[in-house]
Amino acid sequence: MGEIIRGFDVLRTRKEFLKFEDSRLPILYKCFYSTFEVGINRLHVPGVLLTQINQVAGILNQQIETEYSFTLDYFLSIEESITLADNSYEKDDLCRNDFWPIGECGSNKNLLVGINSENNDIIYLENLNLFSDGKRYKFLADNIFEFITKISFIKMESPGYGIMNYNELYKEWGEDFYRIKK
Repeated sequence: MGEIIRGFDVLRTRKEFLKFEDSRLPILYKCFYSTFEVGINRLHVPGVLLTQINQVAGILNQQIETEYSFTLDYFLSIEESITLADNSYEKDDLCRNDFWPIGECGSNKNLLVGINSENNDIIYLENLNLFSDGKRYKFLADNIFEFITKISFIKMESPGYGIMNYNELYKEWGEDFYRIKK
């Protein structure tokens, strides 16, 4: 299967550099957050326009180069991170002192960045139900920029929607989705 989009191509650059002060967040993550748009539905993954219902549908599978099976639903904004932390962790949970949630992954998994002196800027996958070895956290990357390079979207064997082959798709100038050739 061919790779369509990889690494930083899944992100949109902010129109203006976002400057913010939050002493809890590590420096590399602050640079990432200030440079790229994050939040629900902010990953830039091309889909196909289904004209019958006027919606864009997914035609790619996400792949993350790691030994753990998960998909990243989206990166969280600061506000979304706070909400996730408030809804997922008790006030005395050690996670609040050592990690900051930066992404939702589904199946009770979250993407975290380390915020203490021992794990600063390190990216982890958290499983609230624990991994098979009984651990809650798994190392993924030394920093957010390294993690981004591990994300790719590849062609599905059978994308559906009446598409037999990816050669049936095309893009119009300025559009970020595909259309099906008639």
